[in-house]
Amino acid sequence: MGLPHILTRFHTNLDGKAARRTAVTTIGLVGGFYVFPPVFGFLARGAAPQLTLTGHTDVVVVTLPGLALGTGGGVLTAICAAGAFAAFLSTSSGLLLAAGAAVSHDLLPRARSGGQEIRPLRVGVALVALGAAVVALSARNLDLGVTVGWAFGLAASTFTPLLILRIWTDRLTSTGAVAGLVTGATVSTLAVVI
Repeated sequence: MGLPHILTRFHTNLDGKAARRTAVTTIGLVGGFYVFPPVFGFLARGAAPQLTLTGHTDVVVVTLPGLALGTGGGVLTAICAAGAFAAFLSTSSGLLLAAGAAVSHDLLPRARSGGQEIRPLRVGVALVALGAAVVALSARNLDLGVTVGWAFGLAASTFTPLLILRIWTDRLTSTGAVAGLVTGATVSTLAVVI
């Protein structure tokens, strides 16, 4: 819920009631989605145990459909690959747009003339994309599982509590919000480092 591409869903709500409904629906849908990877892993463990023994578990997504369905597995693998690319592109573009919008709104000067409102957003997106490329190149030796876990942990311990508190109570103060963000970021980062 605290990931930026999920947070953008809250910008489309007209009022607090709709935002709360969106929060609960999104958590339910994402929770339902995360039931499938363990099931897929369990099926792969039974159908293709050699992948675990050889250390090639990363190919299970493209191997399992062929093992389970024979000739029809190639079509299912193609559909899975297309879905994976669509998910990657939609997630990365959502993250880029959310971060670029935050940068353009909070850090860049605002355009005053008509028709120029989109320029700061474009500059913000370009700056975020450049920053992400620099970080990705410098972190290419880090384990992807660790970095993804860190991103999820950071989102879960910072933005999610802040969002839940803001949606369900109007007593949240700026001081409390900042203290919560700093504490969540520190604890989640220490957990990854340890």
